[in-house]
Amino acid sequence: EAAVTKAFVPVSATGSTDGSKPVIIIESYDFGSRAVTGGKEFGLTLNFKNTNPGTAIQNLKITISSAADEDTGGVFTPANSSNTFFVSKLGAGAGIQKKIDLYPKADAVPKSYGIDVKFEYESASDSKHEPLTATETISIPLTQPDRFEVTGADLFGPISVGTDGQLSISYVNKGKSTVYNLSVVLAGNFTAPEMNSYIGNVESGTSDSFEANLTPQGEGTLRGTATLTYEDPNGETKEIVKDFS
Repeated sequence: EAAVTKAFVPVSATGSTDGSKPVIIIESYDFGSRAVTGGKEFGLTLNFKNTNPGTAIQNLKITISSAADEDTGGVFTPANSSNTFFVSKLGAGAGIQKKIDLYPKADAVPKSYGIDVKFEYESASDSKHEPLTATETISIPLTQPDRFEVTGADLFGPISVGTDGQLSISYVNKGKSTVYNLSVVLAGNFTAPEMNSYIGNVESGTSDSFEANLTPQGEGTLRGTATLTYEDPNGETKEIVKDFS
């Protein structure tokens, strides 16, 4: 689903302002989905409008840049293109569309990031060509691919009635972001102190294993499942089920 948002841009002038001064609106913007993905180029389409019904804009310069926040100097860069557009004239009440391809940092933390849109222009009704400026920040949510994997579920024996066997479940987070609240639930023809275990968060690049001591409930092949549940960087709950015997 495309994201379409309206943002109204106040105009600040170096001189006096009145009702004849044109006001620019970012009428809508669209980046093609609910969120962009770190390390994956995307197209940003912006629709601008001069809302003044009687005054045109001239010498309009639009500059698009990644907004800095408390953690980064900005995560978006232009993908093989300029970040500036020039429009010689935008008529009274007229609109215009511009598109720019952006590349988000591959290791950016999943959250919403700002993009600054700066306008520099002149009012066509002003014989002095008084410069007008405005800046608006739009917000784009960024996600990272979930690359949490369970790499093995192994039983070590020999296992017999009255003798415990050891289960080892190996996992790795190959993604760029932490996965949260990992837990393991065991089920099968056995008992174990670790039937329902909370592990916690797994940082990016971390591999580890979950160990459990299984006591068979009777003769025959010991069989079971391990269900690993966690929250991905977007807060969605994911589940991986591994069989073992």
